[in-house]
Amino acid sequence: MGHQKFGFQAPIAEIFNNSWGELSEKYLSEDFIKKQGIFNYQFIESLKKKRDGGQYINPDKLWILVAFQMWHERWIGPNLFK
Repeated sequence: MGHQKFGFQAPIAEIFNNSWGELSEKYLSEDFIKKQGIFNYQFIESLKKKRDGGQYINPDKLWILVAFQMWHERWIGPNLFK
């Protein structure tokens, strides 16, 4: 007879609204993406332009990219980006 459990969803949209410029500038920049060599920069740039132009972009897409970039920088390629 306990309380019903509810999931927790990270406030991704709010994070991007408050920190988008800083996160995008570093982790989704052309230089960072090309040095890393994993993702297609043109695709990422098109997502950023749509979002910055006011079109709806599922924030999960950009959040996953930024989170991966942060993880990759920390655990896989820390010396690549210095």
